[in-house]
Amino acid sequence: MTFVFEAKGEIASSHGPLKGIGHEPYSGESGFTVATFNQILQKPLNSLTLIDCRPVKAFRKLHIPDSVHRSEIHPCKNDLYNEPVFIGDTLKQQMFYAKELRYTNSTFCSNCFSEITDNLLSFYDKFYTLKILAGKTGCGKSEILKKLQQQSQQIIDIEKIANHAGSVFGKLITNDKQPSVLQFRLNVAWKLAGFDRNKPIWMEQKARAVGSVSLTDGFLKQIESAPHYVIEADVEKRLERIIKIYGHTDFDVLLTLSEKIVPRLRETEKAIYEKAVRNRSVKELFIVLLSYYDSVYDFYLNKVNSSKFNFFRTP
Repeated sequence: MTFVFEAKGEIASSHGPLKGIGHEPYSGESGFTVATFNQILQKPLNSLTLIDCRPVKAFRKLHIPDSVHRSEIHPCKNDLYNEPVFIGDTLKQQMFYAKELRYTNSTFCSNCFSEITDNLLSFYDKFYTLKILAGKTGCGKSEILKKLQQQSQQIIDIEKIANHAGSVFGKLITNDKQPSVLQFRLNVAWKLAGFDRNKPIWMEQKARAVGSVSLTDGFLKQIESAPHYVIEADVEKRLERIIKIYGHTDFDVLLTLSEKIVPRLRETEKAIYEKAVRNRSVKELFIVLLSYYDSVYDFYLNKVNSSKFNFFRTP
């Protein structure tokens, strides 16, 4: 069957125009389906392969998470991918590349790319059963989150998605640069779209900004109103964890990064910081770091309804 894209927005074939775009999905005789992005999201996301037909420059600037660019797919190896779903700015564009990649059974998205991103971002407006892991720096929140994931719980790893741990040393956890704010929000929204909203979703409590990116204001309010599971740990254990994560970093690099918070330190903290600089002491530098972020954390807790707190102690 040969498809021709018509200016009025219908797809025509030798059998006439294909109706139903934006309403009921249309299935063509040769296995092609046209559906809205909302209809596509009704399927398990891990069963789909989103193939982006836009120019590669546009793809690199912004893309749907887990999608692949058409240039990454070899026509002779297209069977290596799950159920193919073509996305792009026009149906004509999608059909051209489906033919070029020798697909005879696939889905075309009737929404343009900007409509797709708007649709995905609308998931921030839905209600979720959030459970927030809270606690002071170094208490082991990330370790607990990983254990929850191993137990097949629904989790959002904000640090992993943001490529940043949130503190002044946050970018040291990865060599990858941070995504743009919009790409970050799309990445988190994609996770939300794949979750069962009737089941708990676990995530760490984070500051409004995680490095250079942030979540939407509405979703942040939902996080603040969700139950908080506060992890408590002794200062010595917390210090031990922080040194294990960042202690191998060159001291001068740590100093440069820590300079961002020096103007906000209290007098007692500044005295310890100056001693750490003189002695080139990683431990004393991290003592200052913990003291500073403890005060930031206490400020956050004062904004959250205390009836939402559940306290737990880690060894």
